[in-house]
Amino acid sequence: MSTSYDDLKKEAAAETERFKRYFRVKFGAQPIVHYNLDLPFQGKIKLDELSTICSQVLNSKLAYPEVNGIHAKKRFKIIAEHRQCFFKIAKDLGFSVSDVGRHLGYNHATVIYSAKVMTNRINNKDPYATQVFNDIVTAVQQYKDMTKYSVEDNDDIYVNYGEDIQEDR
Repeated sequence: MSTSYDDLKKEAAAETERFKRYFRVKFGAQPIVHYNLDLPFQGKIKLDELSTICSQVLNSKLAYPEVNGIHAKKRFKIIAEHRQCFFKIAKDLGFSVSDVGRHLGYNHATVIYSAKVMTNRINNKDPYATQVFNDIVTAVQQYKDMTKYSVEDNDDIYVNYGEDIQEDR
């Protein structure tokens, strides 16, 4: 039973409104609730797991896999492109550019620039950049599926706010 992203957003909005009503009735105050569903993997995958996945994708393409993956301080095009994809994906997932740069030993500006370069290449339909990006995203999705991170598997995160909520006082 897979939930589409739009359905998830509608359900989140409905649950939020239900919680606000419950809170207002119980405590007499209007709560302020913030949530962001635009970052679906945030909190689900760690930065070191993401870098390991990117390195594995890179090493699967190398003739000499003894290179330290995206951690290698090499400027070979294939390594740099996979590193740029890592920067873009990590930034898109909501990790801070400082943390991402620190993880691989780069400056935050390098992360911003690399993510921008990869975004531009993908938007311009560069076939190799798109392929590298898709390979890494597919590997992340497989990892996500393998470790069973999904909304359906975490039904215990939903809280029953009470069905007998009175509308307003």
